[in-house]
Amino acid sequence: MEELQIQNWHLKKQESLSRMAGAIAHHFNNHLMGIMGNLELSLKLIELDKSPRDNLMKAMQLAQKASEVNGLMLTYLGKNNSGKIKMDIGKVCSMIMPLLRASLSGNIVLQANFPAQGPMIYGNVNQIQQLVTNLVTNAAESYQKKGTVYLSLKTVLSNEIPEKYRFPVDWRPDRNEYVCLETADFGCGIEEQNIEKIFDPFFSTKAAGRGLDLPVVLGIVQANNGVITVNSKYGEGSTFQFFVPVATKQNS
Repeated sequence: MEELQIQNWHLKKQESLSRMAGAIAHHFNNHLMGIMGNLELSLKLIELDKSPRDNLMKAMQLAQKASEVNGLMLTYLGKNNSGKIKMDIGKVCSMIMPLLRASLSGNIVLQANFPAQGPMIYGNVNQIQQLVTNLVTNAAESYQKKGTVYLSLKTVLSNEIPEKYRFPVDWRPDRNEYVCLETADFGCGIEEQNIEKIFDPFFSTKAAGRGLDLPVVLGIVQANNGVITVNSKYGEGSTFQFFVPVATKQNS
């Protein structure tokens, strides 16, 4: 049954490739058209002895946006896995709490529960902070008006990691102890048929957004040798749990 579930997941992934390829082509085509248009206007302005500065600046901004998406796609693929150090994940998360609270709507409360010290992991500080930011933002956007996002840290044994709706689906624990970073909300929840799609690039049920926040989370999870699980019920809320090995001399 487990092998069949993995095969079924891979088949669904193949179906999502056409949507992803189409979205990438559409995204870059829009930016390239804007860049080319501004460069053509710049050439005409130069011929008229006028400054092309504004159009060149617009072309650069569009190129930067395209580059940012390219970086996010590399993160989704787990290619940005450099800069790992031994770190206190509780302190790393605590560092961005003021900025996160300031970025959230005034109707959203962020409650964080971290140990006074530890636990320790090997990872990339910027990636872990990006993962926390994306998960908290995703939870906050699940509320239509007001609500509370819960963020917590704990250490668990490998046999405590849920097997249902964990990504990547073919992940297997190779350590005894794992750190669990959990975000929970009581927002709109996720329809069951969409849970396996939420980490697909450019898939989104929101009116706004690029559909890249959760795919980037999955890329960071893979780059840090971890796994993420999803427990959600439509109309009642969602819980995301990120599991990463506890730092030991063995996995340094």
